[in-house]
Amino acid sequence: MTKTELKKIRPMLEEIVENKLLQLLGDNESGLQLKDSVRRRLKKSLHSKASSVSAAGAARNLGLHW
Repeated sequence: MTKTELKKIRPMLEEIVENKLLQLLGDNESGLQLKDSVRRRLKKSLHSKASSVSAAGAARNLGLHW
């Protein structure tokens, strides 16, 4: 197979690999429900006036580069 031929089928191969990984690993938390206490804490957090940090800001604070 030539490099050009491989480039043509690359998207298909990527999709096949991704689907297989999802099939094998799956979502082990699928179907689970949040406890009421966790749901209340999340709602409180969403309505909080506390400042938030963007993902880029959090990465910068941890010394990570995006």
